[in-house]
Amino acid sequence: MKHPQRLIQYTSRNDLQKLMGLMLAAASTGALVITLQDLVSGLTATILATGSGLALQVCLYLFARHHNHRVRWFAHGLLGLSVLVTAWYMEATWQQHQSEQLTRQQQQAGDRFLVKQQQQQLNQLNQQIEILLASAEQDTGNQYRARGLNTLDNLEDLYQRRDALLANLQQQNQGTATELNGQPLFVQNDTLRLSLFLVLALMIDLAAIIALQPEPVFRESRPSLPEPVESCADPEPSILEIIMERIRNGEYGEYVPVKQIVESEPIRHPELKSGLEQLLDEGVISKVGNRYRHLGVERQGELC
Repeated sequence: MKHPQRLIQYTSRNDLQKLMGLMLAAASTGALVITLQDLVSGLTATILATGSGLALQVCLYLFARHHNHRVRWFAHGLLGLSVLVTAWYMEATWQQHQSEQLTRQQQQAGDRFLVKQQQQQLNQLNQQIEILLASAEQDTGNQYRARGLNTLDNLEDLYQRRDALLANLQQQNQGTATELNGQPLFVQNDTLRLSLFLVLALMIDLAAIIALQPEPVFRESRPSLPEPVESCADPEPSILEIIMERIRNGEYGEYVPVKQIVESEPIRHPELKSGLEQLLDEGVISKVGNRYRHLGVERQGELC
């Protein structure tokens, strides 16, 4: 009988293994289904593609453990198809990610150019403000107070434009943009990347097949039954013993018909001869020439 704690540990490990297998199978199945859906258009075709993808993956996990080797070879073909489609889906997803990243980089480059232009405009506004302030101060000092005040009124529009540019620059600087200096080996080497995707896809399917394989059933050990006791009854007598008993009882007459017994009974002559020798030793019969005479029959004749 199993220990309860060990049984709980075994059950939890088995459930966790099946859960991981289902997750891996769902990932591989999802890649196949999405790929088939991208190849068709329309609601009906999408439903058929989804059903076909699910059916192919279910057949893969069922046929992988089939006892027929032809079915298992077909499962190997399904495994190859699943690996190729999963790797192709990884590559397509990676290409899409790279495209989005390139678009963001281009947008960031445009934003940086716009920021540079705005900084130049801000510098020009600051220079204009400084020039107008100097001119207004000079006019006020030279008794041109009215003209100086008019110049100061014109500065209000420049101040508003400068404040708007400053607020826009602060908002642009809040978004941090990471700039890539060169590309990693994973991006530059297509063969390395595709090989890695193929290995990952193969590991996903193989791990799912192994994880979903049913565990052997452990049966509780039962006490061994006692071996049957041999019967104490006497075994059945052999044909030699039967013939010897008949000779003792005088059923064959005064002389033992050796040739007749060998012909009529399933016994060979050497075996019968050994029995006759034993009867000679017992004094039941005597040998007369080549014949055997029953002594009991001979005594009965003398008494008569």
